[in-house]
Amino acid sequence: MIGIIAFCFCYICSFLFYIFIIEPRRFRLKRVRIPMRGLPVRELRILHLSDLHLRGKERAKLRFIEKLSQFDFDFAVLTGDTIDNDSGINACRKVVSMLKPRYATLIVLGAHDYYDLTAWDMLDHLIHFNQPRRMSIRNSIEKLIEALTDEGAIVLRNSSFTTRVNSSKLTFVGLDDPYIERHDLQSALREADNDSFRILLVHTPELLREISARRIPLIIAGHTHGGQVRFPAIGAVTTRCSLNPKYASGTFRIGETILHINNGLGTGRFTGFRLFCRPEASLLRLVREE
Repeated sequence: MIGIIAFCFCYICSFLFYIFIIEPRRFRLKRVRIPMRGLPVRELRILHLSDLHLRGKERAKLRFIEKLSQFDFDFAVLTGDTIDNDSGINACRKVVSMLKPRYATLIVLGAHDYYDLTAWDMLDHLIHFNQPRRMSIRNSIEKLIEALTDEGAIVLRNSSFTTRVNSSKLTFVGLDDPYIERHDLQSALREADNDSFRILLVHTPELLREISARRIPLIIAGHTHGGQVRFPAIGAVTTRCSLNPKYASGTFRIGETILHINNGLGTGRFTGFRLFCRPEASLLRLVREE
């Protein structure tokens, strides 16, 4: 009997050690090839990072991101929840300084960038899932934005950025986070150049149908953490928003729009576990579909 209890105890401890310590640090780079109709250039490479949830020194995560700088990519995009609280701002600055895209690093914000969520906030969100989010503690959002822009990043808050790639115009549209109702799709698109190829960046993919109705060719989003817990033959149980769990991670075509979401690189302070859902970054290779 004692042997059975000891075995069960060791098994439970090993399982907890794996999901809280091992799996959250098994970072990987996922390479994704996406054929795109109307892409103005033959090929475009985008490094996608999401949900870093930086806090403190984050040595392991920074070492992984530093390795990503050796790859060749045209743009780096960060789709929100870059920090968990103000202690992650310095690590966030290091992330942007390490990335070396050919053209630009573009960032949109998530709820955790604005607020340091408490345990009570998390419980309240679970209880009142479909109600407006209430947050207790504000982060120093202006300090975060200053740190990002000091390193050359472009922060898009319901705005757009247009540049030329091989003489062809490309526009990134950035939405503020729908999760905390800071988005303004109309304002963001008002600034966008309608004659250029448009890519929309947003943290929470809550507005998928509304965005795809605007005929945006590509949406890059985060927030879901890939479900964070996935089961064989079932997949993710939740997306932590109204999106169907089948969209928790991957690349999907919805009408004329393609949606890409990855598993993200971090987890929240009070939900620091993963199961069958490795943290990841994506290297998107967009290729023109003839």
